[in-house]
Amino acid sequence: MTEQDLIIYENELIRIYSPNIHKAGGTIFIYLHKPSGQVIIVDCGIGFSAHKMNKDITKPDLTEMELVIMRLIRDLIRRRNPKPIDALLTHGHFDHIAGVEILSREFEMMWHGSPTTEAMLNRSRHANKRSNEEIKENSKIKFNPLKAEYGTLNLGKFVIKYFPTVHSIPETLSFIVETIDGFKGLHMAEFRTKECSLFPGLSDKMFRGVTAGAEGKEYDVVLFDALRSEPGISRSEDTIEKPIEKILTSPDFPEEGALILPFISSKVGQIGIIQKIANRHGCTMFPAGRAMAEMTAYARSKGWIEEQIKFTDKKFKRLLIPCTGSQNEPGAALPRALEGSARDLCLVPTDWLFMVQCIIPQYKDTAGEMYRNILRRCNRFVAGYSDIKHIGLHTGNNKVILADKLIGEKFETSSGHGRLGDQKLLKAAAPCKNNNYIGYQCEEEPTEPADAEVKPSEIEKPITTKSELLTLVDNYITSLNQRNMAEPRPRIY
Repeated sequence: MTEQDLIIYENELIRIYSPNIHKAGGTIFIYLHKPSGQVIIVDCGIGFSAHKMNKDITKPDLTEMELVIMRLIRDLIRRRNPKPIDALLTHGHFDHIAGVEILSREFEMMWHGSPTTEAMLNRSRHANKRSNEEIKENSKIKFNPLKAEYGTLNLGKFVIKYFPTVHSIPETLSFIVETIDGFKGLHMAEFRTKECSLFPGLSDKMFRGVTAGAEGKEYDVVLFDALRSEPGISRSEDTIEKPIEKILTSPDFPEEGALILPFISSKVGQIGIIQKIANRHGCTMFPAGRAMAEMTAYARSKGWIEEQIKFTDKKFKRLLIPCTGSQNEPGAALPRALEGSARDLCLVPTDWLFMVQCIIPQYKDTAGEMYRNILRRCNRFVAGYSDIKHIGLHTGNNKVILADKLIGEKFETSSGHGRLGDQKLLKAAAPCKNNNYIGYQCEEEPTEPADAEVKPSEIEKPITTKSELLTLVDNYITSLNQRNMAEPRPRIY
């Protein structure tokens, strides 16, 4: 692997480096302004592979590709680059922020991102401080919080316009990267088009940011997340509401039962949906796992989710338990509960478990084994057909309940990664020179298969106004919701 191999786009003004066209490690992009030598960085997932292995992310064993990236950054900074080095963070998932500490220790950095990104970064650093005495309390990271709305940053030769984006984590930002001498690129965060009901209008804001950034002209390049390149559009967190309602009203669900709901803690919309259902049905929501509890408290402080109603009547004994550990991560609540070592979660024979988070492919074997062990311990195991098939459970088992059958339609868990339908809508909103649409986190350029669920001809027509685009988005989503879905396919997170 050489620096030349990392170049994903180049014209007379800009060169962009990234390993993420090859699904490699955490996400990082380096924009080089060729005439001046100035560099800006977008996201910083260096060292994420060490984090996944539960190692110290402040001093990880970097992969060969990550060492090439570090050498590249050093070489670029030695040139005429002003200090500090500016870096933009789209959101606070670890595969985007794992290397912030690493780069901040070696270079003078200024990080720009939303308040939620800053909060998740600080939580990550705090967790490592408790286990790493070498991290000093005065080890500060320079961070410029950006309001999660529309705004502009003037960074030397670069002009950055940012706007809110629909993802599984609130306050995600995408960036329009411009230079004073004429380059204009769109750098989309991981996104989907269907918003959660807890954050109404967010999809509208995202598309307005994309179209306003174009200003009637074509982008030089558009970078977008193509991890989940399969037919259709990605679901929002609202998808869990109907099956949870069915479970709570089922005569088989115990009067003093607990419904365990494992998923990734940054899905604030999902926490909020569960809290809303808990208050409606006289249940108590109890977040289990440190990350889930901290994210719930943070979301409440921001006013994103309801407060828990305190029920004193003895008949209100049911629990809804969102918890960490959906991927069998080391130290998370669910795998520790299976071992009997969790502080805030235990498994008893009357418990029901609802699989509201699909398994990330690299965790398929270990997480699948965990869920099969849980099936032997719990009363009922609820999941969508595609998830049950994915982890190798048998639908004939009397403990297994198909969520699809429960609600009378196809059930899919939510995802922050857009599918081919989402990508089509983005391309319709973001005209680009020479078709320079670059999908990152994929092995090859995504193409829609012949049996795609929806191919609306309207998408091929040119979009001339924002209202036309927003109408197109609404019509596209409506047509998908009304369509009978084919047999579910195993999915990528």
